[in-house]
Amino acid sequence: MEYEVTDNFLSKGDFGNLQKTMVESNTFPWYYNNYVIPDEVGKEHFQFAHVFYDFWNWNSSRELIRPIVDKINPKAWLRIKANLTTKSDSIQEQGWHTDYDFGCTTAIYYLNDTNDYTSFEDGTKIECVANRLVTFNSQIKHSGTTHTDAKTRVVINMNYIKYGGL
Repeated sequence: MEYEVTDNFLSKGDFGNLQKTMVESNTFPWYYNNYVIPDEVGKEHFQFAHVFYDFWNWNSSRELIRPIVDKINPKAWLRIKANLTTKSDSIQEQGWHTDYDFGCTTAIYYLNDTNDYTSFEDGTKIECVANRLVTFNSQIKHSGTTHTDAKTRVVINMNYIKYGGL
């Protein structure tokens, strides 16, 4: 399976602004979800989310994430959603899933360092490192995990169609 990992994806200034606003600020709007994976409603895992873009519409200002949007610059966005999870007593995988069942790309952008990871069915684990972007085919099964070392874990999940295919 193929994954692309890019460390220091954004400049220090752009990353610092995004991290300050979404991780350190108490004014960024987060919304409670009683699940992490839609098929897992009612399980013990939950998260807070902020949907920037979905169903062909901007639901939130794109100015905050413009550096990411401009740098990826896909043919079409499908969804851009930030997730915030809280500290757990142990590290647990949250469930295998795919983001879409058609040819598109998933990107996960990590906003802070935590001891969790994104795992893939082939055994690959990508550590949660601030300012890291990992991209892969949206049809690849993957799972996030809980974390034990920080108050929160904040990521931005993006799904899009590249020019020329996946």
